[in-house]
Amino acid sequence: MKKFVTIVQRNMILGLAMLASLPVQASLIIDDFNFLPYDLVNHPMMPTLIANQVDPNQYASSSTGNILGGERDISVNMTQQLGQYAQTVVKNGWFGGYNMPMLSIGLDWTGEFSYLLQYDGADGSANRNGGAGLNLNAALAGDVLQLGYFRQLIHNNNLDGDADPSGNTTWDVSLIDNNGQVSTVSQTIVGNSLGGLNLLNFNFSQFESNNSLFDISHVSVIEVASTIMAMGPGTSWIELTGIGIGGDVYTQTNAPNNNNPQSLTNSVPEPGALALLGIALAAMRIRRKNA
Repeated sequence: MKKFVTIVQRNMILGLAMLASLPVQASLIIDDFNFLPYDLVNHPMMPTLIANQVDPNQYASSSTGNILGGERDISVNMTQQLGQYAQTVVKNGWFGGYNMPMLSIGLDWTGEFSYLLQYDGADGSANRNGGAGLNLNAALAGDVLQLGYFRQLIHNNNLDGDADPSGNTTWDVSLIDNNGQVSTVSQTIVGNSLGGLNLLNFNFSQFESNNSLFDISHVSVIEVASTIMAMGPGTSWIELTGIGIGGDVYTQTNAPNNNNPQSLTNSVPEPGALALLGIALAAMRIRRKNA
C-alpha cells in the first residue's frame, strides 16, 4: 500500500507540474494605480498635482512594486486658459462606487490641460529615458494594451473646435523600442460614462503597421497622454482604473532586425510555473528518500 500511495502522489505532483507549465492567456499589469494608505512604505501615495494659471506645469513620480519598471511619472501642463479661472487636480486614491484604486483627474471651469503618464524605469524624471527602461518583451505579454476607466464626465460644450461631440476624450499610447523607434495609437472615450469597468484597447498590430521599423518585442518606454478641455461651469472629471497588456500571445509581423527580437519558441516560463515545478521536484526527492 505504501508503494501504491507513493506512486499516486508522485503522478499527482508530476501532473500539477505539467499543468502549471502549459501556456495560459498572457497578461501583464503595467500600473493598477494601487496604494495602501496604511502602508506608504511599500505602496507610496502619489502627491496630488494641481495645475492652474499660477502654477501651470506640474510633475510627480510614484515608485512602487505595483508599477512596471518600478515608477510612474506624471506631468500636467495647462496649455490654455479660456476664462478667468482654470485648474486641474490629479490624485491617486481609492474612489468610485466600488472603492477601488484609481487615478482621478478633475478639471474646474474653463481651460485646456495636457496629461502624460510615463513608464521608462526608475529615473525620477518626466523626461523620456530610452536607456535602462522597461526592457519589455511586449510580444510575449499579449496582443493588446488596455487602458481601463471607470467614470467620465467632461463639460466642453463642443467649443474645442473639433468634430467630436461634447464629453469625448482621446488617449494616445506611444511605445518606444530600444532603438528609439516610436509608434503611437489613439483611442477615444465617447460621451459621458457614469460608472462601470470599461477598457480602451490598443492592438499591437496597429503599433506595428504605423511604423515598419518599430520592434514590438523590445519596448523600453510606454507613454499614455491626453489633452482635455473643460468649459464649465462646474467640474469635469475622469477616473482611470489601470493599464495592462492582455489577450493571446502576439506574433510579431515587423522584422526590423535592429534588436534581434526574441523568438516566441524561446519564451521564458511563468514564475508561478517554475515555482510549482521546483516544489514538485523537491517533493519527489523527499518521497524517494522516505520510500
